[in-house]
Amino acid sequence: MVLDPRAPAGPRLQYIESHNDDVTEVGLAKSLSGLALLTGMSVNIFDMNLSEEDDALQQVLNHGSSIHQAGFLNDTDVFALSHDEVFSLYTLGGEDEAANDATPKQFGDLRERLNCEYVVEVIPAGAGEAMVVGGNHSQDRVDFHVLQKSPEWSLNTNPTTRLRAGHRNEIVRSVYVDDQTQRVYSAGEDGRIQAWKPKPTLGALPREALQKADQPMKQRKEKAKDGRYQPY
Repeated sequence: MVLDPRAPAGPRLQYIESHNDDVTEVGLAKSLSGLALLTGMSVNIFDMNLSEEDDALQQVLNHGSSIHQAGFLNDTDVFALSHDEVFSLYTLGGEDEAANDATPKQFGDLRERLNCEYVVEVIPAGAGEAMVVGGNHSQDRVDFHVLQKSPEWSLNTNPTTRLRAGHRNEIVRSVYVDDQTQRVYSAGEDGRIQAWKPKPTLGALPREALQKADQPMKQRKEKAKDGRYQPY
């Protein structure tokens, strides 16, 4: 169901035939009017300008396992990340049957590729770029990796930045990058939200400024001999 707060009497749209399992993610394309995705075991692309479900369903992307996160990277590419950390990129096809049948760009299980224990999330950062955030709770760290299209999509296995000692070896569930305040926020299963302040001389977030943010802001106290801040 699609609800409109301006008309609370009932749903604006209902697409009830396309999913036979839980919907785990809903996303909207910022630059493509009316285009949305719903996920479960597959990623279904809808044109919400159309009320009839058969007409509205534009594309079905079969990822092969239940979806943890999916979203639009730009006007032509969609990502899907499964609960078992398998990551792939798909081309939006619409009425183009050749594009609908195109082979996805498969990165496989990201845990081995990125030397992490789980993937927190994927953060789109504008046309042709995103950040893939991997977590390692046994080492209490979160790493940011650049996903870039130039001209093909590639994933840098070396982290652009590493957030350390912020969540007491608990799993980090969400990361938010605030471009305006130049801060990064992380939320974990320890019940805490941490704010991180990268060096202000490194430029705009999310990629250039995310270089060295070893300790969360509230934990910084005195600088040790090795150049890192000691927590309280």
